[in-house]
Amino acid sequence: MTEGIDGGAAPEGRQHQLTFEVHSANSESHMSPADRSSVLASAPPVFSCAWSDGGVGAAWVRPVGDLDVATAPEFEEALNAAQARERLIVLDLGGLTFLDSRGAHLIVEASLRAALAGGRLVVIRGEAHVQRVFELTGMDEGLEMVDRSLSLPPSQADLRLSEAVPAA
Repeated sequence: MTEGIDGGAAPEGRQHQLTFEVHSANSESHMSPADRSSVLASAPPVFSCAWSDGGVGAAWVRPVGDLDVATAPEFEEALNAAQARERLIVLDLGGLTFLDSRGAHLIVEASLRAALAGGRLVVIRGEAHVQRVFELTGMDEGLEMVDRSLSLPPSQADLRLSEAVPAA
C-alpha cells in the first residue's frame, strides 16, 4: 500500500520509484575516499519521486524532498510516465521540502497537457512554503488544487477523488 491523500493508504497498484541524489562536491573534497563513501551510503536522497497506478483510473505521483532545477528531470520523467498511463493524475505535494519555479512550471505544463488530452491533474497542496511559490507566481490560478482530506478514510478519499466529475 502507498500513502493516500489523507495520509493513509492509497489503493493497491504498481509502484514506480525514481531516486536522484545530489551531493556538493565542495563539501566532500576534503574527505578521505572512505569517509566520502560512508557519507554517501548513509545520506538520505535529496529527492525521490514515486508514482503508483491506483487501480481506479488514476495515478498518484508523490515527489519527496527538494524539487528544483537539479531534480526537475526526474520529476518530469515520473510525471510523464504517469500521464502516459492514466487520464487522472493526483499529484501529492505533501512530501516536498522545497519547490522552485522550474518545478512549479513543470506542474503547470503537466496540467495543461492533461487538459488538452481530456484528462485532469489534481494537485494536493503541500506545506505553506511550497504553496507560496504558486501564490507568488500566480500559477495557482490555473491549477486544480485540493486540501488533504482528514475527514474520510484513505480508501474513500482516494476513490472519491478519482471518480470526481471533471470541472466544466
